[in-house]
Amino acid sequence: MPYHLVLAGEKRRIGRGILAIVLLHAGLLGFGAAFAQLGGQIDLLLGRDSVVTGGTEFTPVTMATTFASTALLIPWSMLIQRWLYGVKGGWLHSVAGAFRPAVLGRAILFLAPVWAIYLTVLAALEPSPAGRRAVSAVLFATIHLSTDVWLNLQFLAVGVAFALITWRTGGIETAVVLHAANNVFGLLLALALHADLAASTDRSSGAGSALHLIPVVLLAVITAVVWYRTRREGPAVTPMRAPSQDAIPAGS
Repeated sequence: MPYHLVLAGEKRRIGRGILAIVLLHAGLLGFGAAFAQLGGQIDLLLGRDSVVTGGTEFTPVTMATTFASTALLIPWSMLIQRWLYGVKGGWLHSVAGAFRPAVLGRAILFLAPVWAIYLTVLAALEPSPAGRRAVSAVLFATIHLSTDVWLNLQFLAVGVAFALITWRTGGIETAVVLHAANNVFGLLLALALHADLAASTDRSSGAGSALHLIPVVLLAVITAVVWYRTRREGPAVTPMRAPSQDAIPAGS
């Protein structure tokens, strides 16, 4: 079975899926709020004017606690999957039941440089370096909480591309590389150009521009390449032995 059917059972249990989504977003908001307050208190002790406590500085502590709260979603997602579906956390990574280093390595080798070049070009085209920035795709766009049409278009494109790439490759490794490359190279460029990190993460109306069509087109090209490379064998699937009996779709 392909990646998106690993958790499908013989019966349609829509309520279980909705509960999983609710719990995941509860963790996203809960961890984020808790760690933001923790970071704000640390900044107060350090004498920093953090945005969390009503200041103007997007401090390194704020960035670190944001990343930490996001990282907690990994074990949280695995716990939700194990509890609601009875499937081990490894199957969240790929149809192989584990994170695949070979797939990750190829994505880093070929796609990370492409994304670094794109961000560099975007930084050169924008007037100010401070201005950078299916259902799962809509959710991806929604949790980024932007009121700018261009940014929402980009986030939606990212969600669609990641969903299709994950389906065709049978795992999240390639999407992880693309997302990580965007965040890491974007942060390094912001630091190199001495950009205001608070401004570079602005998602309010008017923060985006037509330049954000560049990543939309780039993601479309990358997705097309992945689809072309898997055109003969089709989407990657699980081995003959399923992760659990409850995860075998009817007729399998």
